[in-house]
Amino acid sequence: MDSLSARNRRESLLTQDFQNIPPEWKARLDRMLGTTEWKEAFYKKVTIEPGLFGQPAADAEMKHTTMANIGRFITQVEDDLPQCCAESEKSPEFV
Repeated sequence: MDSLSARNRRESLLTQDFQNIPPEWKARLDRMLGTTEWKEAFYKKVTIEPGLFGQPAADAEMKHTTMANIGRFITQVEDDLPQCCAESEKSPEFV
């Protein structure tokens, strides 16, 4: 169902810091993947150390995934979807 380029586009929707993902991108990922579980699968909470120029330490949700992990997640999500059989092009039936 998904080509490597489609998976790559999905990964580019996954910014390094979860807080930098625009709400409309999050909604698109929810729709494309059919679940909101991608957040837990692709991000983890980390503490960012204080910066050299006085930035305080902060907690963030940072991306911790690879293309292979994204592919496995997509395959798992696809396996959970109902199989669709079309008797005709206009009337799909779920079995």
